Amino acid sequence: MRQLRIFLLLVTVATGLASCATQYQRFAHPHGDFVFAYPAGWKPSPGLQTVNFPHPDDKEVTVRMGVFPLDRNDPRTSEEYVATTIKNMGLYGGHLDRKEVIQVSGRDATRLEFVEKHGSWGQASGVEIIVPNGAQYYVLSLFGKVSDVALIRPEFDRIVSSLRLGQAPKFLMEWSGTYDGPKEAKRMVARTPGELHGMIRVFGQSVKKLIPEGGLDFNAYMLAGVSLGQKPTGGYSVRIEDANERGGIQYVRYREQSPKPTSMVTQAFTSPHHLKLLPAGKAVIVKFEKICELEIADPDKPSE
Repeated sequence: MRQLRIFLLLVTVATGLASCATQYQRFAHPHGDFVFAYPAGWKPSPGLQTVNFPHPDDKEVTVRMGVFPLDRNDPRTSEEYVATTIKNMGLYGGHLDRKEVIQVSGRDATRLEFVEKHGSWGQASGVEIIVPNGAQYYVLSLFGKVSDVALIRPEFDRIVSSLRLGQAPKFLMEWSGTYDGPKEAKRMVARTPGELHGMIRVFGQSVKKLIPEGGLDFNAYMLAGVSLGQKPTGGYSVRIEDANERGGIQYVRYREQSPKPTSMVTQAFTSPHHLKLLPAGKAVIVKFEKICELEIADPDKPSE
């Protein structure tokens, strides 16, 4: 009987992992005019011309997409960027493992793979994809602990293959923040101009990042927002996943995450929140639905 329970447990876990592995979302950045698919469990942190994806499962890696040159201190062309990067590797005790030309979004892109010294890790490794685009160039990079980078390479290669230049919409589809959210826990949705003004009063300038110049098309979109309120440390996050209609009700599904007891977190007040544009839907009633992770019991532990 115990063997059967363990077998069923393994089947359940394997099935859950298989289903999660196929979940991807699209990220589009209006200033950079690019779009790509990324794993749904990752949390993008957009900047003015960059976006960072720290890995969610304590892997010491970061995926970053940047648009260059950012300022006059950056190399002005993609060729200059490649030459400067290779030169800097030697200065910081690193070395170039591989350099090749690949096709990305219909363009000849340079792929650099390197290894360098990095404090407590001993060694760090990275991959940079430099894609020219007229007067600008894009750098899609993976950097982190050698062993973790090796595990994340398949996901990174998928992101690279999905990159499309010149196809981004003229406004963001979602925005997440850590420090500038409401101090009280909030769940709000805007499907009218009045409701949108109400969200701006609560969530502030973050809402305006998702509104195009011509205004929001409420026939196509609704804006959902979730805030966890003020938290005593870092390590907390919230993410709106999607919306689906059941029984005449539009459910906005979201996840919350708290720091693990062993996690090293920022010792400062935070107010994590997430805003996302979702399909407007036809349901009159909208409700929020928290996604609770399945806790798998130990088959050897007696039930209480």
